[in-house]
Amino acid sequence: MKITQMYHYWRGTVWSQKGYVDVPGFCKSATLEDIAKHGYVLTPGRYVGAEDGEDDGEPFDEKMRRLSALWREQWATAARLDAAIETNLKGLGFLNATLIRRPCCIHNKHNVKQAALESP
Repeated sequence: MKITQMYHYWRGTVWSQKGYVDVPGFCKSATLEDIAKHGYVLTPGRYVGAEDGEDDGEPFDEKMRRLSALWREQWATAARLDAAIETNLKGLGFLNATLIRRPCCIHNKHNVKQAALESP
């Protein structure tokens, strides 16, 4: 519904009750001059941009340290759960013994294994 309303505001049709306004992260009325400056590439992100994010008041460095620590903690939990699942599946006879290193992180110091399911 929002897209339809903005279209009518932009076109100035009978259904529009107010004038069109560019909304960062949602819509922008680009001129031919704007489009030419971008080499006639019509990727919306070049024109629309991103909406302004809310500032939560937490300094960036502190937030990154906190989130990185949380990520490491969750990654370690995932590794423990992967190992438990692998053990249980092996016990049930549904797991190949071929082990592959988890590819998600270059900085992984843990030898976490990812295994493929197979029929017994």
